[in-house]
Amino acid sequence: MKSPFSLFSPLRILALPPVLAAAFLSPDPALALTCRSAADCYNQGLAADGAMRYREAGAFYSQGCAGNNALACTNLGFLFQQGKGVGEDLGKAAAYYQKGCQLGNAVGCVNLGLMYETGSGVKRSYRDAAGSYSRGCDLQNGNSCTNYGVLAEKGLGLRADPAVAAASYGLGCNLGNVTGCKNAGIIYLHGRGVPQDNQRARSFFVRGCAMKNGDCCSNLGYMYEKGLLKDKDLKAAWKYYHQGCSLGSDVGCRNLARLGTEKPKSSQGPLQELDLDDY
Repeated sequence: MKSPFSLFSPLRILALPPVLAAAFLSPDPALALTCRSAADCYNQGLAADGAMRYREAGAFYSQGCAGNNALACTNLGFLFQQGKGVGEDLGKAAAYYQKGCQLGNAVGCVNLGLMYETGSGVKRSYRDAAGSYSRGCDLQNGNSCTNYGVLAEKGLGLRADPAVAAASYGLGCNLGNVTGCKNAGIIYLHGRGVPQDNQRARSFFVRGCAMKNGDCCSNLGYMYEKGLLKDKDLKAAWKYYHQGCSLGSDVGCRNLARLGTEKPKSSQGPLQELDLDDY
């Protein structure tokens, strides 16, 4: 599933910034390694990485990235970010993430977006973060879609647009990002810049709960106890509060304690003050 590009800003950083342009150097020119192709360099780097031979992995990834292997570039960026086998260098990490992203690796895009969003190794730029997340979302990375939605909802780096945020959260959810499910559910539950829709909110919370997100389960309980789906249903509310609490949701545990540790015998009961997990 490809995201509708009209929703997203294009990746603006297609040319390497001058500060990062010198980063594409072998981390260890003295380490002589041979590989048949860029893909082979990546595979040998991955094997060395898994065996914690990070210096060797970095050299293989460097050669693979020089041959335009996107995975090699992204993995080399991670080594520079973590300082494994190479000296920690956040500027080089950003450069390699950027090249990986440009070559089509979605993880490189989301990692670069996070660095721009937080100002880690590069000058903070919400606009460039949005561009990186946009590219990652087009590459079907759920984290990128959700992160783009957060920027769109808050108006960071682009015009605030709750409808775009809701669409981005929905894409993130569909691509397996549980925060996207929760955020989309909350937007529709409250009608924040989009038509209020309890059924759509429920569908996102159901997906998130199925992914074992306790807050989504707890919010389903809230909807059933509040009677937002049809009639008030304390049995269903208790079930979802219990599930949410067991998955670590404080809201689920508080609401479960209020209803009692035993499942209600009746679906009806006096409406009490409820907790909802919001953001």
